[in-house]
Amino acid sequence: MSFTVTIAVDDYLEPISGERRLFADIYFAGLPLWISFVLVFASGLVIGIPVHLLVQKLHAASRTTYVSIGAAAGFAVTLIVLLAIGAVAGFWMIFLGAFSGAITALSWWNSLEDSA
Repeated sequence: MSFTVTIAVDDYLEPISGERRLFADIYFAGLPLWISFVLVFASGLVIGIPVHLLVQKLHAASRTTYVSIGAAAGFAVTLIVLLAIGAVAGFWMIFLGAFSGAITALSWWNSLEDSA
């Protein structure tokens, strides 16, 4: 996001197209945030909640279970997105996806512990 904010501010101050477009620059600056929000929200609905319910039903809830499943899901979601867009590079990002999934699952687990 530091790259997109820098580019957006520069484009606003010295427009590439010749005209200032505040809303377009704001959109571009926040693009990583919008994409991350959509991916995390959708993954939470499609993967997180069903897995949480299944783990609870099986009485298999533990920090390790949540973090492991979160890491695997983050890895898989990132890989699927890269394959879906036809990426030819950038597959190193699957490890960032795994890390993100693990941290999200850890946060979820910690919120469960706090509410208990």
